[in-house]
Amino acid sequence: MQNENLITHDPMDHLAQLISSKKESNEAFLSTFLSLSNYDRAKVIVELPDTYQKELCGMLNDKKLAKFVNVMRTDDATDLMIILKEVDEVKWLRTIELIDTKLTASIKLLMDYSEEESGSLMEIEIFTVTKNETIRKSMKRLAMLIDNHSLEHITNVFLVDKEYHLIALFPLATIATVDDALTYEEIYDSASQPISVHSRSSVYEAARLMKRYDLHVLPVINKHGRLLGRITHDDILDHIQDDATKQIYGLSQVHPEEEIEESATETGRDRALWLSINLVNATLVSMVIGFFEHTLQQVVALAVLMPIVANMAGTASMQTLTVIVRQMALGNISWGDAAPALSKEVKIAFFNGMFFALLATIISYVWFSSWYIGGVMAASMFVTFVFAGILGAYVPLALKAVKIDPAIASSVIVITLIDVIGFFSFLWFATMWIPEING
Repeated sequence: MQNENLITHDPMDHLAQLISSKKESNEAFLSTFLSLSNYDRAKVIVELPDTYQKELCGMLNDKKLAKFVNVMRTDDATDLMIILKEVDEVKWLRTIELIDTKLTASIKLLMDYSEEESGSLMEIEIFTVTKNETIRKSMKRLAMLIDNHSLEHITNVFLVDKEYHLIALFPLATIATVDDALTYEEIYDSASQPISVHSRSSVYEAARLMKRYDLHVLPVINKHGRLLGRITHDDILDHIQDDATKQIYGLSQVHPEEEIEESATETGRDRALWLSINLVNATLVSMVIGFFEHTLQQVVALAVLMPIVANMAGTASMQTLTVIVRQMALGNISWGDAAPALSKEVKIAFFNGMFFALLATIISYVWFSSWYIGGVMAASMFVTFVFAGILGAYVPLALKAVKIDPAIASSVIVITLIDVIGFFSFLWFATMWIPEING
């Protein structure tokens, strides 16, 4: 007969049930979630999309929320409480009062960090030892903490002094091979010098360190060298994936928080905002073209060729824009050290402008047998390509300097300016150079 104590329930199975029940009704969704233990609720809710987390925060009362928040890791509890505060600040205040005092203090500490700072990703639950503690005693203490779910995913032991300064790091694999009657001071020679990150450093500095040194866990310290917590590789990965998604959405003028689980009404409303902005921009471009209505009436070929200039330059600007925005997000480019990257992008724009200006001249002449039209195409193509490189490189940095997210606003500004410059330069050169227009 199978021992019932050996039967386990995978929280991810519950997650699948929740998502399925959401498609049926909110009642089934809530009922499935409430059927879980508080520990499983804590495990499952952090894996749900933000949209579902917000709905649960709205449907659950403060007492139910507090019960499973109390058994969550500090970083996960903080993320959920941030969402709850956005949904209902009054309920957030009531829930905070019901949460364990120590956990509340940790949540408030973590909420003090911006989402771009390493401290926002750390969890306070860490396992520390002192030099005089024996391995046997510390391992018993660790086993108790794991049994009552106070700690999980422990791969290293942090050695600290009385003031909690981080001294060294011992991998559990190393500790398992030595006599457990020894103290940590006696096996100090087998310790590793820890790689740590300051809590106010950028998340991308933490990611860079974890990648460079192939770390699964990164200790977080304050300016005095005291150990505050740890960042695990899964939290870094989640942040980078979320940030990359926001950048891709922003450059495509989709709301950075959009999720597939959102209703069509919510998604449609968010997209309509950006489409309205684009309508204004398109109207501005049309007004520029309208100034040269006489020019277009005189030479019909211009109407055929005009979109080529704007399309080519628009593509070139997006290439530059995407590279700059991504490198800024990775922390590789800032206003103070951007000169080499910006110089490179402008040089690329200059040489591509010359190449495609020559190519456009040949195409225009073969198509319409007019060197005048070819010259207009060449001049406009070159000017627009150069501006595409300059704007694609500098606009994101300028937006960042004034505290505007470049991933969201850059593409709208750059594409509009490039269209205006492209159409204006093309029609202006045509008005100045083509004999049929000048009479």
